[in-house]
Amino acid sequence: MKRIGDIIAMLRKERNMTQEEVAASIGVSPQSISKWENSASMPDIMLLPVIADFFGVSVDELFGKPAREERTVSLDDLPEKAYDAVLAIVQKSFLPCDDVSTSESKKTHETEVSKMKTYLTEHPRSQSLVFSDKGGAVYVNSDLGIVLRKRGDKSAGMVDLLSNIEIAEFLEDLSDKSYREVLIYLLKNKGLSFTSASISKKCGITIEEADAAINKLIKHGIITQNEVDIDCEHIFVYQMSGGNKILLIYTLLKMANIFVNYTEHYNGLRGTTTDWYNM
Repeated sequence: MKRIGDIIAMLRKERNMTQEEVAASIGVSPQSISKWENSASMPDIMLLPVIADFFGVSVDELFGKPAREERTVSLDDLPEKAYDAVLAIVQKSFLPCDDVSTSESKKTHETEVSKMKTYLTEHPRSQSLVFSDKGGAVYVNSDLGIVLRKRGDKSAGMVDLLSNIEIAEFLEDLSDKSYREVLIYLLKNKGLSFTSASISKKCGITIEEADAAINKLIKHGIITQNEVDIDCEHIFVYQMSGGNKILLIYTLLKMANIFVNYTEHYNGLRGTTTDWYNM
């Protein structure tokens, strides 16, 4: 492990500063800086926060310990933070033998990640894709950062998924125009309650089409059915309830949109896998 004097010398040289300049900024003599760097003496414990603050590092980093990761992230900031983290990991894969342990290399890596993010934003049809020889892949574009893990038992492999009748039925339901019209209405109106007759009129579809779409939405757990008595007549009122599932449908549609508008425009493509189709 590096000694504190070595780290102070490294931080000083990274900033192209002399021992005299550092000493003047901290408030000690140049001789003290020289002694620290030569390990002839150690900085007083009261000076450690001052030195760390001057160099823009933590006290732990002065002792050669890795910088502590931020432990708390705002829930509102989480999607962007997670996306940035995926970009950072992908970018590292394109920098072989890159030592990100020094302040300079960290800055270089952060700059490259920022460039990558900007490029993907300015070129929406561009993407980065990294295959792992051990299985799995990471895909990133301007909207998505997806990690696909390969499960050892292959129970969720591509062949199995294509053979799954429930998935096929859901995709068939999603391809139905009336189903999509009802879902669009619910999304635009923030899931307001509706009846079969009202949704039929609002969406411009027949009662039979509305009932069929409603039954599918109930089956998929996206809406719930409630029975209401009005003047001794039973009326069914429906309301959106599976808002969390909408995120999965949205992700599926995003990926489908990428697929139908796919172009071979990569801001980084690495690796292949011999058993990709069996994942």
